[in-house]
Parts: sequence; structure tokens; C-alpha cells
Amino acid sequence: MRFSIRIFFGLLFAWIGVVHAQDPSYSIIYSHPLLLTPSFAGVAMGDFNATLSHRSRVTTPSTNFNTSILSANLPVNTSFAEGGLGLLVSSDVAGGIRTSEAQLAFAYEAPLGTKVRYHHLRAGFQFGMVQRQLIDTDFKFEDQFDGLGFNMPTQDKFDNISVLSPDISMGLMWYRTQKIKGNPEFNHYLGFAMHHINRPSIGFFDQGQEKMGMRTSLIGGGRLRTRTPFDFNINLGYMIQNNSSLWNASLFARYVLYENNVWFGREKAAFMLGGTLRNMEAATVFGGFQLQRTLTLGFGYDFLVTNETLAPTAYGGMQVMCSYLFGGQKYRNPEHPFPSF
Repeated sequence: MRFSIRIFFGLLFAWIGVVHAQDPSYSIIYSHPLLLTPSFAGVAMGDFNATLSHRSRVTTPSTNFNTSILSANLPVNTSFAEGGLGLLVSSDVAGGIRTSEAQLAFAYEAPLGTKVRYHHLRAGFQFGMVQRQLIDTDFKFEDQFDGLGFNMPTQDKFDNISVLSPDISMGLMWYRTQKIKGNPEFNHYLGFAMHHINRPSIGFFDQGQEKMGMRTSLIGGGRLRTRTPFDFNINLGYMIQNNSSLWNASLFARYVLYENNVWFGREKAAFMLGGTLRNMEAATVFGGFQLQRTLTLGFGYDFLVTNETLAPTAYGGMQVMCSYLFGGQKYRNPEHPFPSF
């Protein structure tokens, strides 16, 4: 089956004059918010947070698609500026191609006047480098087939096996924070982002023509707070890249254990459980827990809900994540309406 995968990618490259790269999807969508919009740069419920995750999807018994991501966020609150800085480093291996990215983002936030001081507008900008590299060049091309097998030499030669290009993204988000801690409210948010605005070259054949597709996305949702230890997050997303579109809807609940049984005081532990549906193609079950508002561990698994897959024996994907929040016990920042670990 591995040999067939190589043939597929080889024929795909030979047939398409302009290669359009797609960004990978994730099981735990909000594990790295910077993947959704640069406006999330610096969003942390404490002094600083760092998140590490790994996602793996098995398409055949011998072929995996693996993505590893490290992100960090540093809030910035000064007398002349409010916002934050974000860092995103990722490595994605799909078939014989590795895509590596290093992105630095910053966001500026402004409250929308004293009468609507719980409403915030946040603009983000992201700049980085993306590298696409062929890690397995043993491809088979159409002109090598002689009727009995791939025995002929090929005229298709890779001009480059590794291409490094700059990458620019930007986003805008509006959200509403909670007025009174413990008060039942529904706080909402809405965001818009454009990734790969400059369309980085991926250039395995012709660096001038082969470009990464620009990704446009819209996200929204909110957090429903109750007078109980439960709160609920509702999240919606829609993305367009090249000729493909992807929508997702997720819902997860959080149950909090408070120290000394004092509600809405210092958090001792929290448990999370929820799910995501993507394009009627995959459903994700997500679970995790948080200790003293600092260490978060999560696990998500995808179940395929359609037979329209690239390989008829395709399996689901799974993602594990670990996040650590420094200074989370201080409770200085207002609660956000979107998931933040």
C-alpha cells in the first residue's frame, strides 16, 4: 500500500501544473488558537502559557500523517498598549512531504468605550517562514509506465526538494467578557482571519508558479456561564482554501472543583468533555482535565462518519495536548468567551 501512496503523489505532482497546498485540520481545534487567527496572540488567563500537542492520522496500516505543534502566548498590558505576543512552531508530515513553520504574532486590543467596556476589539498580525520539503523522493511518474510496470526513465525532475518562503497572516476579532464572576451570562465572540496572504511558494517544480493557497476563515461562538460549577462553550467555524471549504461545530462542557467548596473562588481542578463535527465527514470526541488552573491535559479522537475517503481503509485521527499556564492562580484577567487552556 505504501508503494501505491507514492504512485498517487507522483502522478498528482506530474498532472497538476500548479500545486495547491492545504493546511491540516486538527482534532482539538482550540488547542492552538493562533492556528485560527493571529488575533489570539497573547491570549492567556495568566502571565504566560505554552502548549505542546501531537496529532496522528493513519490512512493505511503503513502510512501515517503526523503533526506536531508548539505554541506560546505572552499577554502585554501596559499604560500605552494592551494585547500580546504569540509564537507558533509546527511540523506536518503528509505522505512524503514535510511542512515546517515558525510564526511570530502580535495583537493589539482596545475596549470599545466606557459604556461598552466589556466589549473588546482585537487585531492581530502574523509573520513567519514556511518550509516545504520532500523527505521521500522515490515517486513513480506516468512516463515511467511501460505497460508491465514502472520500468522507464522519467522526464519529470524536481527543480527543488526544499523551499523556504515568508508567510503573512492577519485577523480581527470582537468579543465580550463577563461582567460579574459567577453571574449567569452568555458571552460571545466573532473573528475573521486571512492566512497565507502573500501565497508562499512551494516550488517543487516551478517556484514562480506553485503557490500555497490563501486561507480565509470565520469563527464565532460563546461561553454560557451558569450559577453552578458547569459552563459550556459553543464554537462554530468556516474556512475556504483553494477550491475546498470546511466547516466545524463544537460543544464542550467544563466542570470545576473549587477549593474549600467556595464556588467561583480558587479552582482546584476542572474536567472537560465535548465533541466536534466537521463537514459531516468526521466527529471528534474530546476530554481533558486541568489542575489548579495551570496544567491542562487533553485527548481527542476522530471518528469517520462518511465512506467518501481517499483510502477505503482510512482510520480516524487522534491528538494529545499538554498546556501549562504560569500565573493562572492570580485571576487578574477577565474570563474569555472562547476556549483557552
